[in-house]
Amino acid sequence: MNRSRNRRCLRVDSLLFPDLSRFREENGQGYLRPNLLEVRQGNPVRGVQRFSVSVEPELLREFDRYCKRHRFATRSEAVRQAIRELLTREAWETSGRKVVGTLTLVYEHERAQVRDRLLELQHENADLIVSVLHVHLSHELCLEVLVLRGEAGRLRAVANELRGMKGVRKGELVFAGVAEDHHPHHG
Repeated sequence: MNRSRNRRCLRVDSLLFPDLSRFREENGQGYLRPNLLEVRQGNPVRGVQRFSVSVEPELLREFDRYCKRHRFATRSEAVRQAIRELLTREAWETSGRKVVGTLTLVYEHERAQVRDRLLELQHENADLIVSVLHVHLSHELCLEVLVLRGEAGRLRAVANELRGMKGVRKGELVFAGVAEDHHPHHG
């Protein structure tokens, strides 16, 4: 019995999958073999919603090059990441939202006022700071990474104060995502 008769195959559209045109030519009629791409009747992919997007051909070519450079497995992975980044950025711009992120500082540890103020600010904002990593880069410089969780406006204010101190050579706040209720991992 031919198992492929029990499977529905998706027709490959050369606009959606330009890299598969060689496969189409070799195998004819624009169909993928069932073991490469199949949809079993009545068994849709769970946990995802499908939607279509219309874009100009040049934009699609540039997006495909972007996906290839950044080694995305599929266009869908790249689109999902872009959507998450947009939503995270919007959350950071909306001061009342709870978010998570990191603040990376490189500073001169010989300056007592930097060390003291850094510790003071960390104690004053202990509710925002999840974890701190401290690394000695050289005789003069230290690197500190603070993992932060809390209201976006407060995180920005703390980051701005720390970055603006004399002796801080670099300070970068990175937005990681929107904070959900904290649930410790159980292992």
